[in-house]
Amino acid sequence: MSPLKFNTRKLVKDFGGRAKTARTLREHGVEITTDGIDKWNKRSSIPFKSIVTLCVIAKEENKRFEMLDYIESEQSNLGEDHENHGI
Repeated sequence: MSPLKFNTRKLVKDFGGRAKTARTLREHGVEITTDGIDKWNKRSSIPFKSIVTLCVIAKEENKRFEMLDYIESEQSNLGEDHENHGI
């Protein structure tokens, strides 16, 4: 199996971009800045508390949130078989 990568850029885009994602997380008690979001993109990873909070936000807003849509291998996007309705 090829190495897996988390597509943080896609997730942030689906939540409205860097500023909106940071603002929404702060409104839900997560201390984050847009610079923090940039660090996610550089590392291709998101802290657990932020991921869980984004899951809660998606549920509150009745939006689809499927982790496999953001997990990729060198060969393909693992979530490509799922319907992609975005966040």
